[in-house]
Amino acid sequence: MLFIELVLVVFFALAASFLVHGAVAYFSQRYDQESAVFVPWRLMLPIVGSFLSKEVDPRIKKEVNTRKAVEGAAVIVFVLLFVRYGFSLEWMFAVFFVTILLTATVVDIKYMLVPDVLTGVIVIAGALYLLTPASWSTASLDVTWLCHLIGLGAGMGLLLVMMLSEKLTGRACMGGGDLKLVAGAGLLLGWQLLAMGFILAFIGGLIFVIATGRLKDFGKKRRVSFAPMLAFGFTFAMILGIQFLEWYFALFY
Repeated sequence: MLFIELVLVVFFALAASFLVHGAVAYFSQRYDQESAVFVPWRLMLPIVGSFLSKEVDPRIKKEVNTRKAVEGAAVIVFVLLFVRYGFSLEWMFAVFFVTILLTATVVDIKYMLVPDVLTGVIVIAGALYLLTPASWSTASLDVTWLCHLIGLGAGMGLLLVMMLSEKLTGRACMGGGDLKLVAGAGLLLGWQLLAMGFILAFIGGLIFVIATGRLKDFGKKRRVSFAPMLAFGFTFAMILGIQFLEWYFALFY
């Protein structure tokens, strides 16, 4: 039974990665139609496409390698979420959110922006989440509907603060798309997991700019894609966030 369930999880992960590929192709046509790379349909097939990508155009190879990375990440994360939640409403919402995060990651890396439509989809998912029996709560940590509304308010508050800061200083610390993504995530995850995910994303971003020697460019016009860091932080929060918070509160309170 467990083997069949894992096979289904992998199938859903590959199906989700196929949706990510399609969404990225759509945004590529929308934002950079002239340099958008057309990938033959056979190369878009999960797993199989990787074996059919021999000796093709270098640009297509790059696209195919990106698709391989997305497929691998989706399979790993979907399995970890299955171990955490099993087949449940929480798992369904979590893998849907991960699918959106993967799309935002690839688009942000390519075009340095997060489409508003992705944030809108997350907000809709968060609203639907509140209408279902799904809950990130455990016996020792209660994530109520109020926590989700506070998460949304915190994300919107951060957006307003960053907009005001950019207005006063003329420098953007984070992109507007990233901040809107944070607000949508706050509604879906609640303020507890939002805070953990955002802190992890900030730490991951700081490590990245230090490791790549970009710290000296901080505050200048040069930007760094932050959606990948948010994807990592929020995914970690969904997988191990509640357990970490339980451990933290048990240790200090």
